Amino acid sequence: MKRIIRTFTAALLLAVVGLFAACGSKPAEAKTLDLPGILSEIAMKVENMPKETVDLETDEDLEDYYGLDPALIRSFAIRQNASGFEDEIVLIEANDETSARSVADTLEQYRQDRMNEMRDYSPDMFELLSKTTVDVHGRYVTMFVSAEADAMKAIFNDHLTND
Repeated sequence: MKRIIRTFTAALLLAVVGLFAACGSKPAEAKTLDLPGILSEIAMKVENMPKETVDLETDEDLEDYYGLDPALIRSFAIRQNASGFEDEIVLIEANDETSARSVADTLEQYRQDRMNEMRDYSPDMFELLSKTTVDVHGRYVTMFVSAEADAMKAIFNDHLTND
């Protein structure tokens, strides 16, 4: 009986020590990425990027072009082809993971709307948008509308894992 009580007491002590240790530890800091720097790197490294582009830089741009709520977003870097929808690079850091999911839902709706517009107007653009994905990486959201989307994703993913 004494042996059972000692074993139970030891297990209880270990549980209490573990609980206090967990309470005292700080959560891991979420990685902060330099989105404008990543956008520039993508533009330099990816072949066949358009010569004329437009960078979206204001909260009004987020609302006007994508219908995004700027209150959900910590930072962003967005570059569009000046003459069309292809080669659109969207990198967004949301405030948190819940905000990131909301941003992703809005971007997915944007993508669906563009697909519907292009269905009969531009079959090539429709196909490109059909292959486009909106991806969530923690609090980061990306969308690459480009024939070079895989190369763009690879550069972004390198920063997620190596910075």
